[in-house]
Amino acid sequence: MRGLLLISCTGIAVPPIRIGRMSHAGFLWLLTQEPMKSFQSVLNTFQKYSFSERDKGNKFEQLMQGYLQTDTKYSNKFAHVWLWNNFPSKKDFGGKDTGIDLVAQTHEGDYWAIQCKCFQEDAIIDKPAVDSFLATSSRSFIDAENGRSVKFTQRMWISTTNNWGGGADEAIKNQEPTVIRLGLNELEDAPVDWAQIEKGITGAKSRKGKKKVKEHQIIAINNSPQYEVIIEFQNT
Repeated sequence: MRGLLLISCTGIAVPPIRIGRMSHAGFLWLLTQEPMKSFQSVLNTFQKYSFSERDKGNKFEQLMQGYLQTDTKYSNKFAHVWLWNNFPSKKDFGGKDTGIDLVAQTHEGDYWAIQCKCFQEDAIIDKPAVDSFLATSSRSFIDAENGRSVKFTQRMWISTTNNWGGGADEAIKNQEPTVIRLGLNELEDAPVDWAQIEKGITGAKSRKGKKKVKEHQIIAINNSPQYEVIIEFQNT
């Protein structure tokens, strides 16, 4: 006896593809895989539905705030991640455009200055944008928790392009505090569910994971030795 399995995938539009038979083990593995919206799909949504570049930038900053609160590489490190407008010590910097978009505080009480840039993939990061960020993140400020004068101990630059102009690349070298770069490749490979983060859901509920195969699914699979698999692609 042979079953027929139709898999619907979003993202591209091509005719359905028949890829042949699948074993019990292969089908059980398939059932445990969670469908995930790609990082690029979220960026495409921002590009399509944002009212302005500022609106797109705000959406991206919120997405990165959620990402840092979700990916365990950072969420285990940070006690708080603020949007710049919500940073308790913002008033010490004056002005509106400081070059800092997010501020993170570690569990040890250290502060990170974070810049978020939602560029086209082929855009080039230039030196003036970097200089503004470096200048502001070098300043001291009053820690709202204890009233002491402190400085940022780490900088992070997040962008949707991996292309750095020569002047910008040189500017961030040998800085103190150092600058961590988080680019398109790292974001695309991040172990998070971008669709959930886009909705404002962060933490464990937005991390990639496997579904548990239900008992009735296992019984149904065991009663059918093989499956003929067809993958159907659809537009998002």
